[in-house]
Amino acid sequence: MAGFAAGMGRGYTYSQMIKYAFAMGASNAAEKETGKISLQYVEKLLSEIEIETFIQLNEEKIQ
Repeated sequence: MAGFAAGMGRGYTYSQMIKYAFAMGASNAAEKETGKISLQYVEKLLSEIEIETFIQLNEEKIQ
């Protein structure tokens, strides 16, 4: 949820927010400590995560 909120705060599109949220959540799950992430690992994951669209999203940035 924090990754989604951080993406929203940065003005990301819905797809970008979803990717960011997944990357941050996966990075946190890979750490021993709760609430800790590796920004380097987040960047790596962002390049690997693909979103398959099943419904059309409004890709406008959130105001």
